[in-house]
Amino acid sequence: MRRFNVAGPCDPRRHYMVPPEARLPQLRDLVDDDSYFMIHAPRQTGKTTLLRSIASSFTQEGEVAALHVSCEMVAAAGDDFVEAQRAILQEIKLRANMSLPGKFQPPKDWLDDDIPITMMMRTALTQWSLHCSIPIVLFLDELDALKGKALEAILAQIRAGHPDRPDGFPASIVLCGPYEVREYQVGDDTTGPQTLVPRIFNINVASLRLGDFTERQLRLLYGLHTDETGQQFTEGALERVWNLTRGQPMLVNVLARECVERIGVRPTDTIGAKHVEAAKEQLIRYRHAHVDLALARLMKTRWASQPQQQRRQTRPIRRSG
Repeated sequence: MRRFNVAGPCDPRRHYMVPPEARLPQLRDLVDDDSYFMIHAPRQTGKTTLLRSIASSFTQEGEVAALHVSCEMVAAAGDDFVEAQRAILQEIKLRANMSLPGKFQPPKDWLDDDIPITMMMRTALTQWSLHCSIPIVLFLDELDALKGKALEAILAQIRAGHPDRPDGFPASIVLCGPYEVREYQVGDDTTGPQTLVPRIFNINVASLRLGDFTERQLRLLYGLHTDETGQQFTEGALERVWNLTRGQPMLVNVLARECVERIGVRPTDTIGAKHVEAAKEQLIRYRHAHVDLALARLMKTRWASQPQQQRRQTRPIRRSG
């Protein structure tokens, strides 16, 4: 039996899921046009679930070799652009071995030591594209893990390879993270921060915001549980969840799981507004991590929207313990 997911990407075999592509319908047209673009949304919104699912679907359709790759492990490299490139390329190799048919995987010698360190990313992606018989679509997730010169070097090489697509470079590259590309900065104490879009990544044709669930999608998600178990949510329960969460995916799932598994509602009982209220109170009472994450996101969003001068006077509150 599937469950409501409250940690990590959704797996359709184990979790209830809203059809991912329906949450960002314009994505397919951009990929079909061989576009390089950005997807951004706050954490715990379903970005990774969306990208993993779409990459798998695209590959199964047989027209492109699509791969989702996380850059999260690159954070340890800091400003070291050589180690950052090696880490991403190794992750691409590992993910391709697990997710793509053998004939679409990178060539075995693509990380040759003779590749100049300033061109590792471009050269490796070119070799893979020439080796692969169909166009490559690459989803680079967790972009915010890349810092300073590492971020600058990798984006510059992607831009340099862009004119050679689709035969000599990935046909479409999709960058994904919590912020728009224009919000990522490079620089040091001497030069100060510099924005990347006009200077380094001017091939970005769109910046798509992955939104929260609509009320219809919330009802669809909860309906999957009803279809599989027979347990229903009353209209009042659905309205209360919507009013409490406004479709924030993490909170939608954690409230449902609390109702279904944690507050003593029997599987044969209908879940009503009183149960949703009890679940909410329990989450607050025990300081559930998901509530703290939502609060931190809200505080950060409000701080970021303030004028720069006001930000200096009012910094986000950091709680300890």
